[in-house]
Amino acid sequence: MSELHSSELQLIGNIHDIGKLNIPLSILKKCAPLTDFEWNIMKKHAMFGYNLLEPLIEQKEILYAVRYHHENSDGTGYEGLIVRQIDFYSRLVRIIDSFDALTNGRCYKHKYSTELSLNKILQLAGSSYDADLVNQFIKIINN
Repeated sequence: MSELHSSELQLIGNIHDIGKLNIPLSILKKCAPLTDFEWNIMKKHAMFGYNLLEPLIEQKEILYAVRYHHENSDGTGYEGLIVRQIDFYSRLVRIIDSFDALTNGRCYKHKYSTELSLNKILQLAGSSYDADLVNQFIKIINN
């Protein structure tokens, strides 16, 4: 991966959830399952982030990763895109963001080990995640 791609990925990693600034703290900090109403608000964070950053960032790849990082390969993501419609960075951030969520504890769930987290992601390869990227991700994490 080139240095340019590395710096773009680092930026995306830092800003992909910036839209959560527009989500009420009562939802962000809730230590119980979200209601359908709350979940629908939470799902808007990707679009909120995109709209916030669009006037500030020219690189479409970065903007798309913020907007589409919750898209699933099978079309069951926030906006219903399917694998061939989802750009590379968004597909990659989808995996990394999930791994981070699984391996870090939350007030409403315990954290999983690296091995169990990778197994959970592998089980969803091809449906939630790009299967080729999952295999590459697992190789990198296991090295």
